[in-house]
Amino acid sequence: MAALRILESTPKPLAAALCAAAACCAPAIAQPFFSVANNGPSGLLGDVIYENSGVGFPVPIGGGPGMGLGRAGDELIGLAPVVVDLAPGPGLATSDFVICFSVDPFAVGVSRFRITQQHLFRQAQNNQEAGDAFLSTEALRRGVGVLPPPASMGLDNNALAVNQSPRYPSDFALAPSADPGTFVLPDTPLDDIAATLNPPDATPPSVFFTLSGESPSHPFLPGPDSGATIFLDVEIQVGGTESVFAQPGQMGLDILDEIDGLIVLDDNLNGILDGTDAVYFSLAPDSPTLLALGLQPGDVLVFENGNLALFAPGTVFGLARRATT
Repeated sequence: MAALRILESTPKPLAAALCAAAACCAPAIAQPFFSVANNGPSGLLGDVIYENSGVGFPVPIGGGPGMGLGRAGDELIGLAPVVVDLAPGPGLATSDFVICFSVDPFAVGVSRFRITQQHLFRQAQNNQEAGDAFLSTEALRRGVGVLPPPASMGLDNNALAVNQSPRYPSDFALAPSADPGTFVLPDTPLDDIAATLNPPDATPPSVFFTLSGESPSHPFLPGPDSGATIFLDVEIQVGGTESVFAQPGQMGLDILDEIDGLIVLDDNLNGILDGTDAVYFSLAPDSPTLLALGLQPGDVLVFENGNLALFAPGTVFGLARRATT
């Protein structure tokens, strides 16, 4: 799993929301902000946050030197917005939600319980999954985890929400230009979604972010040099406004871990991990904590109330388990 985003929902509208996503008309997830892996065919930089311009190509809205980055090889792999309406009270403490996620180029999905023609398993068969975003069929609740039907659909799968191609109404405007369901020849260069953000109320947004462990800008940022350090940037177009929200050790993580999917609930909005704050995340393959806990790259973990735990296994999102060595 390469990116996580929470979308609030309620039990009754969940199936309708999934259908809308598959039909490319779900406004809550349309045209998100995003970052991509370096060296993709579109020539985009991995340390920049982009949005779809609406006319077939992405435009930058921040990042690079504006986030203390800008060195060759830097790569944003986790993004999460700073928002007020996800705090306890009327937000995620009391409502159910679904997760929108992207995957790495090696994800394959599962063939069972297909709910639409467009979903991860089919997109992987067509070599298109790297540039897509998918919506979970299962609802979740803070402090609980996966909910049973009728809150969830009971399918343990996903539906295509955002496609890479500008030929699709809800898209990232990336390559290759191919409709969902269209076979893309093997070895075709693919843009790979690294992280996504819901379109926030303010542009540019304030964001939490993580970097790949190999990013050369780590020594120039505050905090430990680690892909599991979570940074906060309150102004993504002005360098020097970066701070540390959480260090790996605070969350029970190894300094060699990489957080590649990120959701942050900073309940008191003070910019540091404390109190009742919660962090949901996935870890990149080869992260030591995955091996230590017997977990998979697609599993969603949570750190809350001083405890690190599995929040939802990747199988809930229609992700196939990988062989381990």
